Amino acid sequence: MGLLTKMVSAALVGLIIHACVAIAQTLTDPDVPATDFAHQGPEFSPDQVRITLWTPTSMLVSWASGVGKVGPTSNPPAPYNVNYIGSQVQYGREGNKLSKSVTGRNDGKLSKRVTYTYRYSANSGPINDEGTVAVSPIFHHVLLKELRPGKKYYYRVGSKKTGFSKVFNFIMPENKYPFTFGVFGDLGQRPDSLATVKNLAAKSVDAVLSLGDQSYVDAYWANGTYNCAGVCSYQPRWDIWNRMMQQLSSKVPTMTIVGLPTMLASRGHKILTSSTLTSTLKGPSQKNRTFLPTADTVYSNNSFWAVTIGPARVIALSNAAPYGPDSVQYKFLERELENVDRKRTPWVITVVHGVWYSSFVDHFKENDEMRKMVEPLLYKHGVDVVLNAHAHSYERNTRMYEWEANECAPLYILNGQGGFPGEYEVVEKDPPPFCETGVLKIPPYQPTYSGKGYIDPTIPRCFSTLPDWSKKRMAGQFGHSVLTLIDDQTLEWKMYLNDNPDVPYDRAIVTKPTGCNPSLLPASAGGRVLTGDDEWSNQVSLSEGRCPLQHTLLRKGLLANPTLTSLGPTYFIWYASIEVLKEIEDLACNQPSQKV
Repeated sequence: MGLLTKMVSAALVGLIIHACVAIAQTLTDPDVPATDFAHQGPEFSPDQVRITLWTPTSMLVSWASGVGKVGPTSNPPAPYNVNYIGSQVQYGREGNKLSKSVTGRNDGKLSKRVTYTYRYSANSGPINDEGTVAVSPIFHHVLLKELRPGKKYYYRVGSKKTGFSKVFNFIMPENKYPFTFGVFGDLGQRPDSLATVKNLAAKSVDAVLSLGDQSYVDAYWANGTYNCAGVCSYQPRWDIWNRMMQQLSSKVPTMTIVGLPTMLASRGHKILTSSTLTSTLKGPSQKNRTFLPTADTVYSNNSFWAVTIGPARVIALSNAAPYGPDSVQYKFLERELENVDRKRTPWVITVVHGVWYSSFVDHFKENDEMRKMVEPLLYKHGVDVVLNAHAHSYERNTRMYEWEANECAPLYILNGQGGFPGEYEVVEKDPPPFCETGVLKIPPYQPTYSGKGYIDPTIPRCFSTLPDWSKKRMAGQFGHSVLTLIDDQTLEWKMYLNDNPDVPYDRAIVTKPTGCNPSLLPASAGGRVLTGDDEWSNQVSLSEGRCPLQHTLLRKGLLANPTLTSLGPTYFIWYASIEVLKEIEDLACNQPSQKV
């Protein structure tokens, strides 16, 4: 290509981008109004308060001081001096007597104060036809140690120089049953997003798992205009999102995993080659705002982590960091799984943003390379549950290995229905089709070891009917889920829609499989398929101890019920509608369904 051609092409690209900005300015911003969650009070009044469980006896308390600002390159806003104010958490067991305090020294061990500056070219959203500069508030992170599990603590944050926040409280998670996790993914900051947060905050949960793609600041140009069509983001929208989250994240430890828009600084197919790379947290917004658990410091930008939460070991992985057998992440996962103490934490839950198993068209098999490399480890060590997001829909699958039902494999559930529509404005529709057709394209934001933008078209990839392993699916509505660990062998899963947040849209009771030797990988996917008789024998055992006189009637009634027998083999999972569940439970134990 000649120099003149290149110059003309560059000019055309610039014109197109500026035209896109002009068009975007005419679109209606569908997010919650920025004024609804604007900074309140003096400039350095603490806000964006959140807590993160660091260890079973320590909690990281985080908040912001100051106001995020943007300006043109020629006259950028001045960044804050992190030494201007201090970081202090006052806390205690009584709300009117905060007898203890931790004053942060910004040493990276017990506390850290950080700020960042983000610079954008004019192509990412100009101000006065110039580039844009964004400066963040000051972010405080202070670690509270030697806390007692199961106890309630009151706290407030701030400094003597600039004042303190109101008093918040939290209950330190403990290893007990029942233990509940709130779960959502792909939240965003739409009205549905806010409804999800409010509905979950109204429930009593011990911890929250946020499955990535949090704020969707990349839906905005750098100047704040909605509907970005390039590589851009509007940093003050992070502040709005964190203020929206405060009603939940200030009282319940909220554990986040990173998604793709917050992971990558640029588009284009990236080749994963480094075996030493521990993180690809390119954007300073994510790595400074949200710290993730690590052993020896509060200052971490790891994109994968593990922590004990109640009776579970939760392991977070990243589909944007190297995941091959020679990578740091793979070795980290292998070490974590080998060292799990099942007497201390009978449950192992893995969370990763990219979806591995789904029948939806959106993102179908997009992360299959990672699945192939990592899945044998999860199977070998008997991981119980894998939670994903990224596809903005809901799908509860059975236990899976190599795209087939397998009674000894993890249970897979897609939770991308937090509140942000699929593909920004187009919600995934129910099938047909039941998956992608033609050549499977991998989007440029997903790095791979091959560097290819597609999956080998010879690989079987589509279904003419809904696969048997897909047990409940939904698109176009939003809400949250609740995972309850009932005892060492049993969990309950419920998914709630925002339109009816008190009645589960979907419910399943899951028991751990028996007779499995997960250290022996299956020669082929599948394993033994349970018969209906086997299935209900296992499920009846759940109620046999509670109501022994009725359990035989329950079993006969179930097997004679055409609504239930049509469900077929269900691999230790109780798949039924809420109405059928209530009918079953009333028949078995003469008690309301919520007591099971």
